Amino acid sequence: MFTQIKNGKRRCEAPDIYTPSWDYLREVLSDSGFSVEQRASSKEYIMKGCHGLILIYVKFNNETQCKVLCISDGGSNESLDLDWGDRSKSSQNGDLVLKVIRETWFSSPKLSV
Repeated sequence: MFTQIKNGKRRCEAPDIYTPSWDYLREVLSDSGFSVEQRASSKEYIMKGCHGLILIYVKFNNETQCKVLCISDGGSNESLDLDWGDRSKSSQNGDLVLKVIRETWFSSPKLSV
């Protein structure tokens, strides 16, 4: 597991040096209740979570550049472009993805009820 609940919120921990960024992010999402819906490759996948109401699309263009798209059942979406070049910031990137998921959930009246 790459996450822990601290002060009521799920927070990411740093991965070991052997875990690729795309595997780390997939595991962070899995820890958070998301499951893989579709996989084009190990670096491109779609995950569904939050009672099936939020989709996350992840695509690593190369070893360090990643696009994350968070789409709610209510139609709202958020997009992130993340740089994974500095391994010491992996947990910050993971926390940012979790923050966007929380914001997406709470910004949609249909989801947060």
